[in-house]
Amino acid sequence: MKKNHAEEKKKLEDKKRILEEEMAAFERRKLLAEQAKQGNFTMKKKK
Repeated sequence: MKKNHAEEKKKLEDKKRILEEEMAAFERRKLLAEQAKQGNFTMKKKK
């Protein structure tokens, strides 16, 4: 019983971590889109 509970908890923690990473990535994309819309976004060229 305890082993099953620990496995479920680990799965939930993994899903939570993945979701938090996706939310952070979304916030970055949103910020970049807002900057581009305002004309403040500059693409850095690779040399």
